[in-house]
Amino acid sequence: MDLVVCADARVLFLQYLIAKWGQLYVGLYQQQHAPAVTDDVGTYQRIECNFPVYVRQPIPAWVGVALDADNVGVALGSFVNWTVTYDGTPNDVYGYFVVDSKNNLLWAQADPAAPQPMHSVGQRYRVAPQLALGALC
Repeated sequence: MDLVVCADARVLFLQYLIAKWGQLYVGLYQQQHAPAVTDDVGTYQRIECNFPVYVRQPIPAWVGVALDADNVGVALGSFVNWTVTYDGTPNDVYGYFVVDSKNNLLWAQADPAAPQPMHSVGQRYRVAPQLALGALC
């Protein structure tokens, strides 16, 4: 028998998760990698970006949680930005990952437009973290 989470409950479930997780942090990774359910935080620590002034950044706020046109619950975080401020180790960004305050990996997403260069002063990378919840079948 399949478990099905009803549409309205998907929104409530995401709201509950966001409240319970507390502050979340976004990191970037610099190698081509397709996120998988078997990944752990070590997967991303090994390929984490290291361009000048790179640090994991907190998700400043959650813009909202709602159902999309396909009844998938979507939580959208506000933008997180990185800018290269001096020349140093060049990186190509392939995606982002999200951890909690205890460094537990929660999710990751590959950038479909990757690689995105972070090589020179002034180059920027921007992420709007999002988490989607479907039927859980």
